[in-house]
Amino acid sequence: MSSLEHLQNGRYAVLKKLGEGGKGVVYKARDTVLNRVVAIKMLKSAFLSEEAYPRFLREAQVVAKLNHPNVVSIYDIGKENEKQFFVLEFVDGMSLRELMGTYPEGKCDIQTVLRTSMDVCSALQYAHSQGVLHRDVKPENILMTEEGIVKLMDFGLAKMLGEPSITQEGIIVGTVAYVAPEIALGKGADARSDLYSFGAVLYEMVTGRPPFPGEDPVKIIFSHIHDYPVSPSRLSPKVPQTLAECVMKLLEKEPSKRYQSSADLLKSMREIAEGYLREVLVPSLKPVILVPSPRPPAAREVQLIDRVEEMGLLREAVDRAARGEGSLVFLYGEAGIGKTRLARELGAYARLRGMQVLYGRCPALFRMDGVPPYVLWSEVIKDYLQVCTPEQLYKVMAIIQAKFLSLFPRLNRSLAQFHRQYR
Repeated sequence: MSSLEHLQNGRYAVLKKLGEGGKGVVYKARDTVLNRVVAIKMLKSAFLSEEAYPRFLREAQVVAKLNHPNVVSIYDIGKENEKQFFVLEFVDGMSLRELMGTYPEGKCDIQTVLRTSMDVCSALQYAHSQGVLHRDVKPENILMTEEGIVKLMDFGLAKMLGEPSITQEGIIVGTVAYVAPEIALGKGADARSDLYSFGAVLYEMVTGRPPFPGEDPVKIIFSHIHDYPVSPSRLSPKVPQTLAECVMKLLEKEPSKRYQSSADLLKSMREIAEGYLREVLVPSLKPVILVPSPRPPAAREVQLIDRVEEMGLLREAVDRAARGEGSLVFLYGEAGIGKTRLARELGAYARLRGMQVLYGRCPALFRMDGVPPYVLWSEVIKDYLQVCTPEQLYKVMAIIQAKFLSLFPRLNRSLAQFHRQYR
């Protein structure tokens, strides 16, 4: 460690060792020039010859251009004592491998599986659109921030390192557990190969074991090429059938039988998530906030028809918000075209992403004389009062409580009561 206290003539000050894998050792460090915390992945040996290093540099430059909230960014690469290293975005959290270790038998809850899947799909979709394959999708390369944002790391590293054939000596068992059959056969990789690997990760998340467990890499590779795993729903009855079918489709031997793009997989995952929320989660929510706006007795439920484009745009806004990218979206149109139903579907999707959904309702607002100020926000706050704890209320409103009380006199009693309970 002493020899790595500083890198690049003192620019990077190594703070501590974070972990070690088959290819390298990861350190937490500080970039003394830009004054930010970074992660440094030091490769274990001099993988590259002087002749191969220019190609390595070109590949790294391509990957470094990736800029997406669900992708760990590469800031810099270099050499130290003839060893290559990467300077990466520092992610304060845990790997998916570590997260799975916190669950009984390593089986993640379905909500976590679906939320993680959508973020990973988003990362893969972006990278593939930029012509970059991951080539090593596995739980160790999927990170979770403390805010719950999923980030995929080590994009293109296998290609940059000129990794040897999958059957050559020295291959890591943890990697062959997720390798696509076409790569094992030496046929090369495309975007569908990444999807196969992600399917193997999903399989392990819901069952607690990889599709083909074992210690012999040759047997595991043989199974990837010739065998089919047991359906996840048979190993874990809590797995929705739609999710089990999705995983098995990802694990098809022939790439043409899998999802053909990350975009296709993301669309399917969203549909599975919404179906799971409606069938399993909504009946257990207390209180249930999915209450439609008042309507005349003769009115009937509006069917959500031909709203694919609108729903896609709204889901993307929710996905961005889940990554910390706030925005404001206006949904407008004539009465009776399905705005309320669309908003309810969006609320269900947002809950699945771990968000709290609040509603403000303004029936016949513009026919009212002397509309109270901030009436919409008054409704939102009343909605929040029904579900929040005293601690949450205090943290959200304590600083500006006086202002809220002056704006919403009707809330004075409720807020004061919550405040006394917290104190």
